[in-house]
Amino acid sequence: HILGAGMVRPTRSTDRDAPVVTSVSTMEGTQKTLVAQAADVAGEVAAVEWSADGRSWHPMKRDLSKTDQWIMEMPLPRGELWFRAIDDSLNIGKERHFKESSEL
Repeated sequence: HILGAGMVRPTRSTDRDAPVVTSVSTMEGTQKTLVAQAADVAGEVAAVEWSADGRSWHPMKRDLSKTDQWIMEMPLPRGELWFRAIDDSLNIGKERHFKESSEL
């Protein structure tokens, strides 16, 4: 493997701490938008995903005006939803449960 001039071989990440979805709520004034907040102590949160069945995961959109928030705009699935965060070292956080008409 040849590196170009001025390039340095990357080192393996030492980040083993998974990110956390800290809250999930409906956006004020609407029942069709969910907002998830996430944090990571040792790196950056790269993505937040949601699932209606705990098996199939779908990405949320990052709220560019607030770096710790992700949004889901759509007719919300009825019942329970799960959320998880993934950091820039590909650590996957524990799932956070959200039930319709509740705020976590």
